[in-house]
Amino acid sequence: MKKLPHRNEGGSFKIGEEGDGNLSDMIPLEGYGMVIVTRKSVWRIMLADNIDPQRDNVSIPRHVQERLFSYGSDDPIIGRTLLQGKELLLQHLPNTINKYQGMQSVLAFTKELAAMNDELKKLREEYTEIQERFNGSVRDDGSFVLPALKNLERRAKEIIQNIDHMGGIVIDIIKLFPIEIPQKNPLGKLIEQTEQKFGNKHAVTRAISELNQKAAWWRLIRNDMEHPSDSGGVIFENYKMTDSAKIEMPIIKHTRENSPFHSIDLIQFIVESQGEIIDLFETTLVLLCDSNTNDFAGDKVFVRNVLDSERSETNPYMNYKYDIHWTK
Repeated sequence: MKKLPHRNEGGSFKIGEEGDGNLSDMIPLEGYGMVIVTRKSVWRIMLADNIDPQRDNVSIPRHVQERLFSYGSDDPIIGRTLLQGKELLLQHLPNTINKYQGMQSVLAFTKELAAMNDELKKLREEYTEIQERFNGSVRDDGSFVLPALKNLERRAKEIIQNIDHMGGIVIDIIKLFPIEIPQKNPLGKLIEQTEQKFGNKHAVTRAISELNQKAAWWRLIRNDMEHPSDSGGVIFENYKMTDSAKIEMPIIKHTRENSPFHSIDLIQFIVESQGEIIDLFETTLVLLCDSNTNDFAGDKVFVRNVLDSERSETNPYMNYKYDIHWTK
């Protein structure tokens, strides 16, 4: 390795851009760099040696910053995923669990979630714009022009793919832990362990069971979207007029029998699915980490809810933390 003295020198630098707010947290990811969370954004910091480990290029800047998300610790998208993952994965777990691979999966989950939320914001803006300019009047020639969302089918398909990708990432996180993963029901073993620990009527058991059922439908709606059959398919409908002269909002129709998405407003589908997939991620992570902690000085380490009085200004949305059942 060549000697490049300027790479060994200390120094300070500004993270992010104007308006990003103060630094909230730092997450080291081996082979990836340092992830910096501010109040309004998330950045990846790569040192020159991360980019050019052999030090062949003297012109490489001392560090390079890449904006990952325009969401920061002030948003639950970051607090309940990236910051929650750091809190539970990077401490109190045995070395047999690849914590940094787990954090890479958490980062991938957050990317999918942020992309989904970006699209949700754009759709809401378009809805508002359409409502403001649409007067619902009939033209002089007797015709009526329906409003329309641009590229509805493509955008809705990408949302469904986002949701399915996030479900797959949750399964990737489960695989890091010493737990069997059944092919047909990936969350089945986790539910079984939860029932053994809490009982089948406990709120936690019911929650993970309900989320498992919804996850199965997310997988199915994507399969039916990409491979429609007589058993099921997916239809995307833009604004339309009913026989009662009412204008209906854009909807998704999943034609499979008993589907919870048989006919659902597009925005409602996104909002509900977003909340449920975060719940699935959070609940799964809590159950896995709580069941695999290392004792601290002989005392039991466990996961518990963060009390409202414990929430910090720089991390208001993280819901779980470790505690120790002190016996000494």
